[in-house]
Amino acid sequence: MNIKRLLLKNFRNIENGIFELSPRFNVVIGHNGTGKSTLLHAMQVATGAFFLGLPRVNRRHIQENEIRFTINLKSKQSEYFTPTIVEATGHINGSEEFTWRRVIPEYGRATSAKAEDVGQIRELAERYSKSLNDTRRPLLPLISFYGVKQLGGNVVRKKWIKKNRVIIRDGYYNALGAKSDENPFTQWFYYYREELKDGLEFKGTYEAVIEAIETAIPYLKNVSFDNFRLELVADCEIEGQPTKRLPHSLMSDGVKRMLGIVTDIAYRCVVLNGFLGNNAVKESRGLVMIDELDLHLHPTWQKQVVGDLKRAFPKIQFVATTHSPFIVQSLKSDELINLDKLSDVEPLDLSLEEVAEEIMGVDDSFANENTKMESISSDYLYTLSELKKGDKSKETKLDELEAKISDPSIRAFLKMKRMERTVKQ
Repeated sequence: MNIKRLLLKNFRNIENGIFELSPRFNVVIGHNGTGKSTLLHAMQVATGAFFLGLPRVNRRHIQENEIRFTINLKSKQSEYFTPTIVEATGHINGSEEFTWRRVIPEYGRATSAKAEDVGQIRELAERYSKSLNDTRRPLLPLISFYGVKQLGGNVVRKKWIKKNRVIIRDGYYNALGAKSDENPFTQWFYYYREELKDGLEFKGTYEAVIEAIETAIPYLKNVSFDNFRLELVADCEIEGQPTKRLPHSLMSDGVKRMLGIVTDIAYRCVVLNGFLGNNAVKESRGLVMIDELDLHLHPTWQKQVVGDLKRAFPKIQFVATTHSPFIVQSLKSDELINLDKLSDVEPLDLSLEEVAEEIMGVDDSFANENTKMESISSDYLYTLSELKKGDKSKETKLDELEAKISDPSIRAFLKMKRMERTVKQ
Protein backbone atom coordinates (compact mmCIF):
# COMPACT_ATOMS: atom_id res chain seq x y z
CA MET A 1 0.00 0.00 0.00
CA ASN A 2 1.26 3.45 -0.92
CA ILE A 3 -0.79 6.63 -0.42
CA LYS A 4 -0.09 9.53 -2.76
CA ARG A 5 -2.70 12.01 -1.58
CA LEU A 6 -4.84 12.38 1.55
CA LEU A 7 -7.93 14.61 1.68
CA LEU A 8 -9.55 15.48 5.02
CA LYS A 9 -12.80 17.26 5.75
CA ASN A 10 -14.12 17.96 9.25
CA PHE A 11 -11.74 15.39 10.73
CA ARG A 12 -10.62 16.20 14.28
CA ASN A 13 -9.19 19.74 14.17
CA ILE A 14 -8.90 19.96 10.38
CA GLU A 15 -11.79 21.57 8.52
CA ASN A 16 -10.36 21.07 5.03
CA GLY A 17 -6.95 19.77 4.08
CA ILE A 18 -5.15 18.09 1.20
CA PHE A 19 -1.75 16.49 1.78
CA GLU A 20 0.62 15.22 -0.91
CA LEU A 21 2.80 12.33 0.24
CA SER A 22 6.22 11.12 -0.85
CA PRO A 23 6.30 7.44 -1.84
CA ARG A 24 9.14 6.66 0.61
CA PHE A 25 9.35 8.86 3.69
CA ASN A 26 7.17 11.63 5.10
CA VAL A 27 7.86 13.63 8.25
CA VAL A 28 5.14 15.88 9.66
CA ILE A 29 6.10 18.95 11.68
CA GLY A 30 4.15 21.80 13.23
CA HIS A 31 3.40 23.55 16.49
CA ASN A 32 1.38 21.69 19.11
CA GLY A 33 -2.27 21.64 18.10
CA THR A 34 -1.70 22.10 14.36
CA GLY A 35 -2.64 18.53 13.50
CA LYS A 36 0.40 16.24 13.45
CA SER A 37 -1.37 13.49 15.38
CA THR A 38 -4.55 14.21 13.43
CA LEU A 39 -2.74 13.37 10.21
CA LEU A 40 -1.53 10.05 11.66
CA HIS A 41 -5.04 9.19 12.85
CA ALA A 42 -6.35 9.94 9.37
CA MET A 43 -3.70 7.64 7.91
CA GLN A 44 -4.94 4.93 10.28
CA VAL A 45 -8.48 5.36 8.99
CA ALA A 46 -7.32 5.37 5.36
CA THR A 47 -5.09 2.28 5.62
CA GLY A 48 -7.64 0.54 7.84
CA ALA A 49 -10.09 0.49 4.93
CA PHE A 50 -8.08 -2.46 3.59
CA PHE A 51 -9.12 -4.46 6.66
CA LEU A 52 -12.78 -4.31 5.59
CA GLY A 53 -12.08 -7.15 3.16
CA LEU A 54 -10.12 -9.34 5.59
CA PRO A 55 -11.37 -11.90 8.11
CA ARG A 56 -10.46 -11.81 11.81
CA VAL A 57 -8.92 -8.34 11.75
CA ASN A 58 -10.00 -5.39 13.90
CA ARG A 59 -11.51 -2.64 11.77
CA ARG A 60 -10.59 1.04 12.08
CA HIS A 61 -13.54 3.37 11.52
CA ILE A 62 -13.91 7.10 12.09
CA GLN A 63 -14.74 7.56 15.77
CA GLU A 64 -17.35 9.95 17.12
CA ASN A 65 -14.65 11.99 18.87
CA GLU A 66 -12.90 12.44 15.51
CA ILE A 67 -15.78 14.47 14.06
CA ARG A 68 -14.80 18.14 14.12
CA PHE A 69 -16.80 20.15 16.63
CA THR A 70 -16.95 23.42 18.52
CA ILE A 71 -18.68 24.44 21.75
CA ASN A 72 -21.66 26.70 21.14
CA LEU A 73 -21.19 29.47 23.70
CA LYS A 74 -24.91 30.24 23.83
CA SER A 75 -26.26 26.74 24.37
CA LYS A 76 -23.02 25.39 25.93
CA GLN A 77 -23.34 22.19 23.89
CA SER A 78 -21.09 20.62 21.29
CA GLU A 79 -21.86 21.46 17.67
CA TYR A 80 -20.63 18.80 15.20
CA PHE A 81 -19.66 19.43 11.57
CA THR A 82 -20.33 16.82 8.92
CA PRO A 83 -19.78 15.18 6.55
CA THR A 84 -16.52 13.93 8.02
CA ILE A 85 -14.36 12.55 5.22
CA VAL A 86 -11.01 10.78 5.02
CA GLU A 87 -10.17 10.19 1.37
CA ALA A 88 -7.00 8.54 0.07
CA THR A 89 -5.54 8.15 -3.41
CA GLY A 90 -2.85 5.57 -4.00
CA HIS A 91 -2.15 2.00 -5.04
CA ILE A 92 -1.51 -1.41 -3.53
CA ASN A 93 1.48 -3.45 -4.73
CA GLY A 94 1.66 -1.79 -8.09
CA SER A 95 -2.08 -1.77 -8.82
CA GLU A 96 -3.54 1.07 -10.85
CA GLU A 97 -3.95 4.25 -8.85
CA PHE A 98 -7.42 4.56 -7.32
CA THR A 99 -9.31 6.53 -4.66
CA TRP A 100 -11.22 5.29 -1.64
CA ARG A 101 -12.85 7.12 1.27
CA ARG A 102 -14.37 6.69 4.72
CA VAL A 103 -17.32 8.97 5.43
CA ILE A 104 -19.63 9.85 8.29
CA PRO A 105 -22.43 11.66 6.43
CA GLU A 106 -23.99 13.21 9.54
CA TYR A 107 -23.60 13.13 13.29
CA GLY A 108 -25.07 9.99 14.82
CA ARG A 109 -24.44 7.84 11.75
CA ALA A 110 -21.81 5.11 11.40
CA THR A 111 -18.85 5.26 9.02
CA SER A 112 -20.03 4.52 5.50
CA ALA A 113 -19.05 1.20 3.88
CA LYS A 114 -20.77 1.85 0.54
CA ALA A 115 -19.36 0.28 -2.60
CA GLU A 116 -18.67 3.68 -4.16
CA ASP A 117 -16.54 4.57 -1.12
CA VAL A 118 -14.60 1.39 -0.28
CA GLY A 119 -15.73 -1.18 -2.81
CA GLN A 120 -12.47 -1.33 -4.78
CA ILE A 121 -10.11 -1.59 -1.81
CA ARG A 122 -12.38 -4.11 -0.06
CA GLU A 123 -12.57 -6.32 -3.15
CA LEU A 124 -8.81 -6.17 -3.54
CA ALA A 125 -8.33 -7.27 0.08
CA GLU A 126 -10.83 -10.11 -0.34
CA ARG A 127 -9.00 -11.32 -3.42
CA TYR A 128 -5.68 -11.26 -1.59
CA SER A 129 -7.14 -13.18 1.33
CA LYS A 130 -8.50 -15.94 -0.91
CA SER A 131 -5.21 -16.42 -2.76
CA LEU A 132 -2.92 -17.15 0.22
CA ASN A 133 -2.51 -20.83 -0.65
CA ASP A 134 -1.83 -20.18 -4.33
CA THR A 135 1.68 -20.79 -5.65
CA ARG A 136 1.91 -17.30 -7.17
CA ARG A 137 -0.02 -15.31 -4.61
CA PRO A 138 0.37 -11.51 -4.41
CA LEU A 139 2.31 -9.84 -1.62
CA LEU A 140 0.24 -8.73 1.35
CA PRO A 141 0.76 -5.04 2.22
CA LEU A 142 2.25 -4.25 5.60
CA ILE A 143 0.17 -1.81 7.66
CA SER A 144 1.23 -0.77 11.17
CA PHE A 145 1.11 2.16 13.58
CA TYR A 146 3.45 2.95 16.48
CA GLY A 147 2.44 5.49 19.10
CA VAL A 148 4.49 6.85 21.97
CA LYS A 149 3.83 3.81 24.16
CA GLN A 150 7.25 2.28 24.46
CA LEU A 151 8.23 -1.05 22.99
CA GLY A 152 11.04 -2.07 25.30
CA GLY A 153 11.51 -5.75 25.97
CA ASN A 154 8.81 -5.86 28.62
CA VAL A 155 7.27 -9.16 27.57
CA VAL A 156 4.75 -10.76 29.90
CA ARG A 157 6.34 -14.05 30.88
CA LYS A 158 3.42 -16.40 30.87
CA LYS A 159 2.76 -19.88 29.62
CA TRP A 160 2.25 -19.57 25.90
CA ILE A 161 -0.25 -21.63 24.00
CA LYS A 162 1.33 -22.51 20.71
CA LYS A 163 -0.93 -21.43 17.86
CA ASN A 164 -1.06 -22.59 14.27
CA ARG A 165 -0.27 -19.72 11.96
CA VAL A 166 -3.09 -17.78 10.37
CA ILE A 167 -1.37 -15.26 8.11
CA ILE A 168 -4.06 -12.57 8.04
CA ARG A 169 -4.81 -12.80 11.76
CA ASP A 170 -1.16 -12.79 12.85
CA GLY A 171 0.24 -10.32 10.31
CA TYR A 172 -2.35 -7.66 11.11
CA TYR A 173 -2.84 -8.36 14.80
CA ASN A 174 -3.16 -5.04 16.67
CA ALA A 175 -1.71 -3.31 13.62
CA LEU A 176 -3.41 0.01 14.38
CA GLY A 177 -3.58 -0.32 18.15
CA ALA A 178 -2.71 2.54 20.49
CA LYS A 179 -0.28 0.35 22.45
CA SER A 180 2.05 -2.15 20.81
CA ASP A 181 2.40 -5.77 21.92
CA GLU A 182 5.74 -7.56 21.85
CA ASN A 183 4.41 -11.02 22.64
CA PRO A 184 3.73 -12.01 19.00
CA PHE A 185 7.27 -11.48 17.72
CA THR A 186 8.74 -12.85 20.96
CA GLN A 187 6.82 -16.11 20.49
CA TRP A 188 7.82 -16.22 16.83
CA PHE A 189 11.50 -16.03 17.76
CA TYR A 190 11.09 -18.57 20.56
CA TYR A 191 9.52 -21.26 18.34
CA TYR A 192 11.29 -20.42 15.07
CA ARG A 193 13.95 -23.16 14.98
CA GLU A 194 11.50 -25.81 16.14
CA GLU A 195 8.99 -24.75 13.49
CA LEU A 196 11.70 -24.66 10.82
CA LYS A 197 12.78 -28.18 11.72
CA ASP A 198 9.17 -29.39 11.45
CA GLY A 199 8.73 -27.73 8.06
CA LEU A 200 6.27 -25.17 9.42
CA GLU A 201 8.42 -22.09 8.92
CA PHE A 202 10.03 -20.49 5.87
CA LYS A 203 13.80 -20.74 5.64
CA GLY A 204 15.69 -17.45 5.77
CA THR A 205 13.04 -15.34 7.50
CA TYR A 206 14.88 -15.30 10.85
CA GLU A 207 17.99 -14.00 9.09
CA ALA A 208 15.89 -11.42 7.25
CA VAL A 209 14.57 -9.99 10.54
CA ILE A 210 18.04 -9.86 12.10
CA GLU A 211 19.46 -8.12 9.01
CA ALA A 212 16.69 -5.51 9.16
CA ILE A 213 17.44 -4.82 12.84
CA GLU A 214 21.18 -4.40 12.29
CA THR A 215 20.58 -2.16 9.26
CA ALA A 216 18.00 0.08 10.94
CA ILE A 217 19.96 0.29 14.22
CA PRO A 218 23.67 0.47 13.36
CA TYR A 219 24.56 0.61 17.07
CA LEU A 220 23.58 -3.05 17.46
CA LYS A 221 25.77 -5.92 16.27
CA ASN A 222 25.49 -9.71 16.54
CA VAL A 223 21.78 -9.57 17.31
CA SER A 224 20.21 -12.86 18.42
CA PHE A 225 17.27 -14.14 20.43
CA ASP A 226 17.84 -15.53 23.93
CA ASN A 227 15.31 -18.33 24.54
CA PHE A 228 16.05 -18.25 28.27
CA ARG A 229 15.52 -14.51 28.77
CA LEU A 230 12.78 -14.45 26.13
CA GLU A 231 14.16 -11.34 24.45
CA LEU A 232 16.64 -10.09 21.90
CA VAL A 233 20.26 -9.51 22.92
CA ALA A 234 22.96 -7.60 21.06
CA ASP A 235 26.38 -6.00 21.29
CA CYS A 236 25.72 -2.30 21.85
CA GLU A 237 28.42 -0.19 20.21
CA ILE A 238 27.78 3.39 21.32
CA GLU A 239 30.52 5.88 20.43
CA GLY A 240 32.60 6.84 23.45
CA GLN A 241 31.36 3.89 25.50
CA PRO A 242 32.74 0.36 25.93
CA THR A 243 30.89 -2.29 23.91
CA LYS A 244 28.38 -4.19 26.04
CA ARG A 245 26.23 -7.19 25.25
CA LEU A 246 22.80 -6.29 26.58
CA PRO A 247 19.28 -7.71 26.50
CA HIS A 248 16.53 -5.59 24.96
CA SER A 249 15.06 -4.69 28.36
CA LEU A 250 18.34 -3.18 29.65
CA MET A 251 19.20 -1.03 26.64
CA SER A 252 18.85 2.75 26.66
CA ASP A 253 15.33 4.10 26.12
CA GLY A 254 16.04 5.25 22.55
CA VAL A 255 17.53 1.93 21.45
CA LYS A 256 14.88 0.04 23.40
CA ARG A 257 11.96 1.75 21.66
CA MET A 258 13.49 1.68 18.18
CA LEU A 259 14.42 -1.99 18.51
CA GLY A 260 10.82 -2.80 19.40
CA ILE A 261 9.46 -0.86 16.43
CA VAL A 262 11.95 -2.23 13.89
CA THR A 263 11.55 -5.81 15.09
CA ASP A 264 7.77 -5.57 14.92
CA ILE A 265 7.86 -4.20 11.37
CA ALA A 266 10.26 -6.91 10.19
CA TYR A 267 8.28 -9.64 11.99
CA ARG A 268 5.06 -8.56 10.26
CA CYS A 269 6.85 -8.63 6.90
CA VAL A 270 7.94 -12.25 7.34
CA VAL A 271 4.52 -13.36 8.61
CA LEU A 272 2.68 -11.69 5.71
CA ASN A 273 5.19 -12.58 2.99
CA GLY A 274 7.37 -15.31 4.50
CA PHE A 275 7.38 -17.32 1.26
CA LEU A 276 9.98 -14.82 0.01
CA GLY A 277 12.47 -16.18 2.57
CA ASN A 278 15.57 -13.98 2.88
CA ASN A 279 13.86 -11.26 0.83
CA ALA A 280 10.64 -11.14 2.86
CA VAL A 281 11.55 -7.85 4.56
CA LYS A 282 13.26 -6.11 1.63
CA GLU A 283 10.49 -6.94 -0.85
CA SER A 284 7.48 -6.25 1.38
CA ARG A 285 5.53 -3.10 0.59
CA GLY A 286 3.17 -1.20 2.82
CA LEU A 287 2.77 1.80 5.08
CA VAL A 288 4.17 2.41 8.57
CA MET A 289 3.11 5.27 10.86
CA ILE A 290 5.33 6.40 13.75
CA ASP A 291 4.37 9.11 16.24
CA GLU A 292 7.33 11.14 17.57
CA LEU A 293 10.10 9.41 15.67
CA ASP A 294 12.73 11.31 17.65
CA LEU A 295 11.50 10.10 21.06
CA HIS A 296 14.50 9.24 23.30
CA LEU A 297 16.95 9.35 20.36
CA HIS A 298 20.31 11.10 20.75
CA PRO A 299 20.79 13.98 18.23
CA THR A 300 23.52 11.99 16.47
CA TRP A 301 21.01 9.21 15.80
CA GLN A 302 18.26 11.65 14.88
CA LYS A 303 20.43 12.83 11.99
CA GLN A 304 20.56 9.36 10.41
CA VAL A 305 17.43 7.51 11.58
CA VAL A 306 15.46 8.29 8.41
CA GLY A 307 18.22 6.94 6.18
CA ASP A 308 18.62 3.86 8.38
CA LEU A 309 14.91 3.00 8.13
CA LYS A 310 14.94 3.52 4.36
CA ARG A 311 17.80 1.08 3.96
CA ALA A 312 16.24 -1.54 6.24
CA PHE A 313 12.79 -1.36 4.59
CA PRO A 314 13.42 -0.17 1.02
CA LYS A 315 9.87 -0.63 -0.31
CA ILE A 316 7.83 0.62 2.64
CA GLN A 317 6.28 4.08 2.87
CA PHE A 318 6.73 5.85 6.22
CA VAL A 319 4.72 8.67 7.74
CA ALA A 320 6.16 10.02 11.00
CA THR A 321 5.86 13.07 13.25
CA THR A 322 8.74 14.87 14.92
CA HIS A 323 9.84 17.98 16.81
CA SER A 324 13.50 17.44 15.93
CA PRO A 325 15.41 19.88 13.66
CA PHE A 326 18.07 17.17 13.28
CA ILE A 327 15.54 14.86 11.60
CA VAL A 328 14.16 17.70 9.48
CA GLN A 329 17.66 18.61 8.32
CA SER A 330 18.15 15.05 6.99
CA LEU A 331 15.12 15.24 4.66
CA LYS A 332 14.51 16.09 1.04
CA SER A 333 11.98 18.87 0.45
CA ASP A 334 9.26 16.48 -0.78
CA GLU A 335 9.62 14.37 2.38
CA LEU A 336 8.59 17.22 4.70
CA ILE A 337 4.97 18.09 5.53
CA ASN A 338 5.01 21.43 7.35
CA LEU A 339 1.64 22.19 8.94
CA ASP A 340 2.73 25.71 9.92
CA LYS A 341 3.59 27.07 6.47
CA LEU A 342 4.24 26.05 2.89
CA SER A 343 7.90 25.58 2.06
CA ASP A 344 9.86 24.17 -0.86
CA VAL A 345 13.25 24.75 0.77
CA GLU A 346 15.63 21.80 0.68
CA PRO A 347 16.38 21.09 4.39
CA LEU A 348 19.58 19.28 3.41
CA ASP A 349 21.01 22.59 2.17
CA LEU A 350 20.40 24.46 5.44
CA SER A 351 22.34 24.71 8.66
CA LEU A 352 20.69 23.45 11.84
CA GLU A 353 20.06 27.06 12.92
CA GLU A 354 18.40 27.84 9.59
CA VAL A 355 16.21 24.72 9.84
CA ALA A 356 15.07 25.76 13.31
CA GLU A 357 14.33 29.36 12.27
CA GLU A 358 13.24 29.22 8.63
CA ILE A 359 11.38 25.88 8.58
CA MET A 360 10.28 25.20 12.14
CA GLY A 361 9.68 28.83 13.16
CA VAL A 362 11.90 28.67 16.24
CA ASP A 363 13.32 31.95 17.48
CA ASP A 364 16.86 30.66 17.85
CA SER A 365 18.45 32.78 20.57
CA PHE A 366 21.87 31.34 19.78
CA ALA A 367 21.58 32.35 16.13
CA ASN A 368 20.28 35.80 17.09
CA GLU A 369 23.18 36.28 19.49
CA ASN A 370 25.64 35.33 16.74
CA THR A 371 24.06 37.87 14.41
CA LYS A 372 24.24 40.54 17.12
CA MET A 373 27.92 39.79 17.82
CA GLU A 374 28.71 39.93 14.12
CA SER A 375 27.06 43.35 13.82
CA ILE A 376 28.89 44.77 16.85
CA SER A 377 32.22 43.33 15.69
CA SER A 378 31.79 44.83 12.21
CA ASP A 379 30.96 48.23 13.75
CA TYR A 380 33.98 47.95 16.02
CA LEU A 381 36.41 47.11 13.19
CA TYR A 382 35.01 49.91 11.02
CA THR A 383 35.35 52.43 13.87
CA LEU A 384 38.86 51.17 14.55
CA SER A 385 39.84 51.62 10.89
CA GLU A 386 38.90 55.34 11.12
CA LEU A 387 40.50 55.91 14.52
CA LYS A 388 43.06 58.71 14.58
CA LYS A 389 45.40 59.49 17.45
CA GLY A 390 43.67 61.68 20.03
CA ASP A 391 40.13 61.01 18.68
CA LYS A 392 38.36 60.75 22.04
CA SER A 393 34.85 60.22 20.57
CA LYS A 394 35.93 57.13 18.64
CA GLU A 395 37.91 55.84 21.66
CA THR A 396 34.74 56.17 23.73
CA LYS A 397 32.67 54.37 21.09
CA LEU A 398 35.17 51.50 21.00
CA ASP A 399 34.94 51.20 24.78
CA GLU A 400 31.14 51.06 24.57
CA LEU A 401 31.21 48.41 21.83
CA GLU A 402 33.69 46.29 23.79
CA ALA A 403 31.29 46.32 26.78
CA LYS A 404 28.49 44.92 24.59
CA ILE A 405 30.47 41.87 23.46
CA SER A 406 29.61 38.88 25.66
CA ASP A 407 31.94 36.39 23.99
CA PRO A 408 35.36 36.71 25.72
CA SER A 409 37.28 35.27 22.76
CA ILE A 410 35.79 37.84 20.36
CA ARG A 411 36.40 40.64 22.87
CA ALA A 412 40.04 39.58 23.32
CA PHE A 413 40.57 39.43 19.54
CA LEU A 414 39.18 42.94 19.03
CA LYS A 415 41.23 44.35 21.90
CA MET A 416 44.34 42.89 20.30
CA LYS A 417 43.46 44.59 17.00
CA ARG A 418 43.01 47.87 18.86
CA MET A 419 46.38 47.51 20.55
CA GLU A 420 48.05 46.81 17.20
CA ARG A 421 46.60 50.00 15.68
CA THR A 422 47.56 52.07 18.74
CA VAL A 423 51.16 50.84 18.48
CA LYS A 424 51.33 51.72 14.77
CA GLN A 425 50.12 55.23 15.49
